[in-house]
Amino acid sequence: MSSLRSANYRWWLVSDSSGVVGGSLRGFAVPLVVYLLSGSAVWAGAVGTVAAVITTVLSLPGGVIVDRHDRRRLVRWYAVGSVLVWGAVTGLGVAGWLTWQVVFAAAVAGAVLAALFGSATDAALRSVVDLEDFPRAMAVNQGRDAAIRLASGPLGGLLLGVTSWLPFLGTTLAHLVQGLTIGRVNGDLAPPAREPKSVLHDLLEGLRWMRGQSVIVHVSLVAVLTNFGFGGALFAFNLVLLATGHTPFQVGVLDAASAVAALVGSLFAARLVAHVPTGVLVIATLAVDTALFAPAILDQSYVVLVAVSAAVSLLVPALNASALGYLFGRTPVELQGRMQSVLGVVSMGLGSLAPGLVGLLLDWRGARVTIAVFVGVLVLATLATIWSRPIRTIPRPAGWETASPSPSGDSPGGSAQHELEPHRHPTAPRDVDRDPGDSSDPLESNP
Repeated sequence: MSSLRSANYRWWLVSDSSGVVGGSLRGFAVPLVVYLLSGSAVWAGAVGTVAAVITTVLSLPGGVIVDRHDRRRLVRWYAVGSVLVWGAVTGLGVAGWLTWQVVFAAAVAGAVLAALFGSATDAALRSVVDLEDFPRAMAVNQGRDAAIRLASGPLGGLLLGVTSWLPFLGTTLAHLVQGLTIGRVNGDLAPPAREPKSVLHDLLEGLRWMRGQSVIVHVSLVAVLTNFGFGGALFAFNLVLLATGHTPFQVGVLDAASAVAALVGSLFAARLVAHVPTGVLVIATLAVDTALFAPAILDQSYVVLVAVSAAVSLLVPALNASALGYLFGRTPVELQGRMQSVLGVVSMGLGSLAPGLVGLLLDWRGARVTIAVFVGVLVLATLATIWSRPIRTIPRPAGWETASPSPSGDSPGGSAQHELEPHRHPTAPRDVDRDPGDSSDPLESNP
């Protein structure tokens, strides 16, 4: 029986989906509330940049934490911390004491929690799903994320239209469900036991393994440009609409259009990933999406921005399911946390600057130049992907098991053959804001 039909996977999906709901609501609301309360596009962009920088800095020790401790316990800690932070914001809103500084501070606290514990849910997926089911699980996640975004965008806009604190009440409740339902996943979600070492030792151990994986190095470098381009352009769309007098609900409709397209794209993502060589699929989807952004440079009308957002989102599920499915499916279970944190740090290093740069460029040069800058970055990412032989030659999932992820085959725990076999916990039948927030952006980074 497919591991995707097991009760463990279903409860994992409920818990992870609840975290995505909470992340989507706060991700939508935070910059808009900061903008509405402060009246400044610069502060609205700065909150995203500051949170992303904190996440980037702390995610490396966070990856070590996730690879050392029971991932079920870490998900609970993350959920409890999120309930306390966003519950406090909700309480201050009810009391009439909510300011943009409070929301800014909450976003900082949320970034710390996400960096240290947020990747535990995704790391646990390797203990729940078999390797052969990983591409399908990634495609399901993409469809799930799109459906949540479809609801959370307009819902967040409607809630924000009533009062500024309602989206944060939804975030609080979603994380409460996340913490409760992870306990229904049976079996061992802890990484394999090993001799305790220092945090630095564990981090360097993971880096040594990843350094030998040429495809990981190449994908990480391309991810820096891809996340910067996608994240900056889409964030600019939201601020452009607000600056031109559109309501938060209309911004939510734009996000909903993108989510509908991603949901449709997720329906054929698994088929594409199964039948098209992964490297070819990554190159094709990135190249097409880059071209689809071009109309927004010439025309920033509401209809055009909605259409572009939807069009570029159609192929994102296939891009994520192929690239991330290969990377995390082939990473040993004991390295999942460090793999996610290192890839996140590399991809978010430049991406963390995108929201702040959007605010500055919009104030300085206007919408056309701002969008053109980020589309230009996507052109560079596309060319770099075409140039990379390790990416071009990634085979279809049927060949992942025998494909060599590194020239040396080195691993931290033994032979390459041992490390590349799917890990099976003795009591688990093998049933992913990263941050457990919105993961629909390319390579699961959303600045």
